[in-house]
Amino acid sequence: MNRKLFLKLLWTTVFFSTGRVSHAGENAPALVPLLVSDPINYPESKRFRIKRPGKYFLTQDHIQRATYFDSEGRKHKETGGGSMIPIFCGMVELDFRGHVIATDVAMAGVTLYAADNVGAAKTLSRPASLDNRNVVLRNGTIDLTHGNHFGNAIDFVEFWRGRNKRNIGRPDDGGGKLLSVKYKENNYRFEDLKVFSNDVALTAEGTNTIIRNCIIESSDMAVVFLAGNNVLIENCEIRLKKPQNRSSYPRAAIVLRDGSHSVIRNNRIRVDYGDGDESKTYCILVRDGATNVLIENNTFVNVKGDTVTATDGSDVILRKNTSDTFWF
Repeated sequence: MNRKLFLKLLWTTVFFSTGRVSHAGENAPALVPLLVSDPINYPESKRFRIKRPGKYFLTQDHIQRATYFDSEGRKHKETGGGSMIPIFCGMVELDFRGHVIATDVAMAGVTLYAADNVGAAKTLSRPASLDNRNVVLRNGTIDLTHGNHFGNAIDFVEFWRGRNKRNIGRPDDGGGKLLSVKYKENNYRFEDLKVFSNDVALTAEGTNTIIRNCIIESSDMAVVFLAGNNVLIENCEIRLKKPQNRSSYPRAAIVLRDGSHSVIRNNRIRVDYGDGDESKTYCILVRDGATNVLIENNTFVNVKGDTVTATDGSDVILRKNTSDTFWF
């Protein structure tokens, strides 16, 4: 039997129920169920969607099982797909309050969508029409590693959504002309989170992204994939685990694209290698001619070869970093 996920609004007296929005007065219920499993299929239409700006927090864990039993003892199978918590607007703060969202099936964790970007990759001819800036996630766990399924735990990208060659070349228009993108000042913040995924654990796009005090692990092509200037990653533990059956090469713990004036500091970054893939696995990969990237006071664990790889003429400043062989 699936557990319910509850969210509570902090700013306004507007409360949400699955499938519609209700407006309540000052006597609105303190706790409102917003994510409830469908007894047959748990379709995406039944999942909670954040559509209005506000401050929210979780009041309970939510664990999505691959198979479960309803109140009458009947067995059901979850088909997966979609996202556990999709967000369709900006100016949102979601505080997990120490709670966990997890799943046994192929499903994303928290996904931020642009209005024109739902269910399909964004193209240059379909610009985002929704302001999805200024989103904060903090203080909880997103665990998508059960059941050997794949899904991005945090997915906050537009231009790079669905692009398979995130680590190795620049996407082109099909005729060889490299594509460029003008990033928005999105101001995403991820703080005090534990994020585990068999896919890319955390992806974010736009300027002024902050990742702070997080533990992040992945066994896919990257643990953290960021695109945009003025990124800050600090006081985190980041681990690229051994690849599973599905792996995209090259792999890297951190991939930074178009990331001029970014800072990566005071982190512990570990790389676990698969058989024979040392030459295809990086620790930090900086691309696209980024300038003035500062990488300082980090501890690199079990890294074979260079701890930082800068390509496409990127300019990286290394300062007071150390290396360890083991990390228990």
